[in-house]
Parts: sequence; C-alpha cells; structure tokens
Amino acid sequence: MKNSSQVKRDIPDLHPIKFLRQALVGRYILLMTALLLMMAFSPLIGTMGQFDRFYVGDLITIFLLAASFMTFVKVGRHAIAILLLATVSLVLGIGARIPENPSIPLEIAGMSIEAFLLGYIILLVSVDIFTTNEVDANTLCGSVSVYLLLGGFFAMLYSIVYMVDPANFAGITEIEGQDPTLGPNRTMIYFSLVTLTTLGYGDIHPTTAITRSITNVESIIGQLYLTVLVARLVGQHLVDRAQQTSMNNSEN
Repeated sequence: MKNSSQVKRDIPDLHPIKFLRQALVGRYILLMTALLLMMAFSPLIGTMGQFDRFYVGDLITIFLLAASFMTFVKVGRHAIAILLLATVSLVLGIGARIPENPSIPLEIAGMSIEAFLLGYIILLVSVDIFTTNEVDANTLCGSVSVYLLLGGFFAMLYSIVYMVDPANFAGITEIEGQDPTLGPNRTMIYFSLVTLTTLGYGDIHPTTAITRSITNVESIIGQLYLTVLVARLVGQHLVDRAQQTSMNNSEN
C-alpha cells in the first residue's frame, strides 16, 4: 500500500511556467521564433507598399541568420561557418538585385549557398535533438525549428529550379517582388509548406520530372520526420518515467 508521499511522487510534476521559462532561455527558442516570423510574414512583404523597396526580406533573413549564429555561438567553428555562408549569400543576393545590372546566375549562386547553409543548420540541430536523452522545452523548440528549416530548404530548391526554367511549375500566375535574401521567393515558401505538410491545394504544381522528384522527396521527409520524432519523444518520455519510478521504488 502506497503512502501519500509515494503517490505524490508518481504523479507527473507539471509546471507550465517552469516549462515556459526553460523554453525562453533555451538555445533554440530564438531560432524557432525567427523561422516562424519568416514563414508567417514573408507572404505579406509584397503588401507593405513602399516598404518592400527597403528589402524587408533582408531584415527577416538577417534576424534568422543572427538567431542561427547565436544558437551555435558556443561552438566556435559552427558559428564561424554559419556567419561566412550567410555573409556570402547576402552579398550575392544583394549584388544580383543591382538595378543597373541584375544577374540571374548571381542570384542562383546566392540561393545555392543559402540552401547549403540551411542544410548545414538542419544537420546541426537534428544531431542534437536526436541524440539528447532529455525531452524538455529546448528539445521541442529544436524539433519545430528543424521542421520549419526543412520547409525553407526545399523552398530554396524550388526557387532555383524555377529561376532556371519557369516552365518547371504551373499555376504561378504572378511572382512579384522576389526576396532573394530570404532565399526562396514568397510563392515558393508557400508551395514548400503546402508540400511538406501534404496539404496539396493544387493551385501550384510541378510539371517536370525534376520538380516532381523534389516534391516527392519533401513530402516523404515531412511525414517521416513527424513520425520518427513523435515516436522518439514518446519513447524517451516513457524511459524517463520508468527510470523515475525505479528510483522512487529504490528509495523506499
């Protein structure tokens, strides 16, 4: 027969305020916030009137890259790599927008480097969240960040393919005010998230083998990621509970 203290220890200790505090000081909260802002507000940049001339997309991108840098600032070599790749990508993107001499190849080069940067960050965060033995606020923020980074990475690929040949996609009736330093333009961010989440609205669709192949890969990764992530988080949580119960029993 368990006494009241034993029963109390067996009840999960839930502290929403403590959980929120852990998230706010975690290393991935800034990165997740920047990604959410990028995904949420990038489609609205073109509706800002004259503000789009000041490259609002640049500001959002700089915020994202600053968040990535701060996330890995304690690991010097990764922070330096992120800073270098981001700087080159921004320089190429801005250089490609020079009105007197716009350059599509330069813009594609900038997008390619940014795609590599996003892939690099995805790898770093994924290794961390899938090797940690803790399921806490920081792990959850990192998990969400990877999911959003995947959307940005594939959006970059779609943008590159579209710039090489607009016939690779159908349904894109208007692409205005591209934001090269965001990586993908606003339309491709939208299309990537629709594909990643398998919503499949059908307003934009691939028309060539290469674009169909990329969309297939993204939709598969999107579903597998969620499946594997949830399984791992639940499994780790059960392990933690079993260890806690074992410790409580040994104390008694």
